Amino acid sequence: MCSSDLRQRAVRPVPRPGPRPAVLLLLAVLATGAVAQDPPPFSGERAFHWVTVQTDLGPRPPGSAALEALRQVVAAHADSLG
Repeated sequence: MCSSDLRQRAVRPVPRPGPRPAVLLLLAVLATGAVAQDPPPFSGERAFHWVTVQTDLGPRPPGSAALEALRQVVAAHADSLG
């Protein structure tokens, strides 16, 4: 194999999947009606509540019990919303 053959092989672009997965996800969300029609107005009290919930748990490094507790709190809240 000569050096020009090696250069041609090295220059070939690597195929990428493109935006297809993102487009499919968006279509799935839209098809299920998971997009809120009228989001609730911003509430400073509600935002401060969630900040307090997080900071009351203390530091939440990866793999910590506090991070897992926060995940459970957020998941429970999401489940309560439907």
